[in-house]
Amino acid sequence: MNNTFGKILRAQVEKAGIKESELANALGYDPTYISKWMNGSKLPSARNAERIIGQIADFLSGETAGASDRDAERQNVYRELKSAYDCDGSSKVFQSYQKMARCHFLTVRRSL
Repeated sequence: MNNTFGKILRAQVEKAGIKESELANALGYDPTYISKWMNGSKLPSARNAERIIGQIADFLSGETAGASDRDAERQNVYRELKSAYDCDGSSKVFQSYQKMARCHFLTVRRSL
């Protein structure tokens, strides 16, 4: 996985000057989940990704922008994280496909 999502999330959290645990509390997640997202070992589930990314964007834009800029900042954070998530998610699907293809090749080879 490219970990684009994790790198962008980490940069946004640092820009906001908050800790992973503060983001975790705001989202209602265990801090270990946030750490896994940032380190690239996990991504938010596909089922909840848009909601989670929206919550992250809401929280981070409230921490970094003034009232007049909050909407634009939220949209920027959301767009950046969503794009990174889609990129990493596509990479994950491709890697999964490669693993399946290898397993299929080994199964076919054994049967010969």
